Amino acid sequence: MLNVIDAERHDNVASINYAFEPPFEGEGQMFLDPLNPQSAMSPAFLELTADMMAHDRAYHDRLVRHYTMWKRSRFEVRMRWDRRACEEDEVNLP
Repeated sequence: MLNVIDAERHDNVASINYAFEPPFEGEGQMFLDPLNPQSAMSPAFLELTADMMAHDRAYHDRLVRHYTMWKRSRFEVRMRWDRRACEEDEVNLP
């Protein structure tokens, strides 16, 4: 999810969903998220973001690195929770 924020008003101007994972058949790679706030300028920001992703390799790569770090951190949190649950189950065994 990419959120575009108005720097002066601190309002959400656009919420853009970008599928880093390959999308399912019939789904787009990038679209305005229907569950989050949008504005009259949202379509223009979607077009700008799509253009930047296609033509600015550094921007694209930075977003991919951020996504990869986020996925890794979520995996590590999940592993800690799973390990903790297993340890608790072992303590409670008769």
